[in-house]
Amino acid sequence: MADHDDDGLTLVEIVIAMFVLALVMIGMLPLLITGIQASAQNTTRATANQLVSERMERATNRGPSCAAIAALAGVTVQNDPRGVPIRVTTAVAACPAAGTAATVLVTATAVRTDTGVELATSSTLVFVR
Repeated sequence: MADHDDDGLTLVEIVIAMFVLALVMIGMLPLLITGIQASAQNTTRATANQLVSERMERATNRGPSCAAIAALAGVTVQNDPRGVPIRVTTAVAACPAAGTAATVLVTATAVRTDTGVELATSSTLVFVR
């Protein structure tokens, strides 16, 4: 009888290895899906934080004129990079009497319009004369 060389893998061993690998990958699929969903949510939250931060920066840069700050009040809708609409509402407290130095509260809130979930909010006091 001739000696057989058994150094290589048989077709059955390769198929079994591929099957085991496929089972492991299927088990990791939920982790991948969860990671993708979390990444998408983080993109929307980061955009909301950026929009609110921009509103706060505008308010502080408009400084000492209360009328200029009051002009910031309103609602805008912008989309994040994935196309999710975000409504940013800027509220400005009442201005003090003319000639009076005081602070005015400015608040900006970002809400996801399709779900109504508040994503970010920020408030600041702006000195006016």
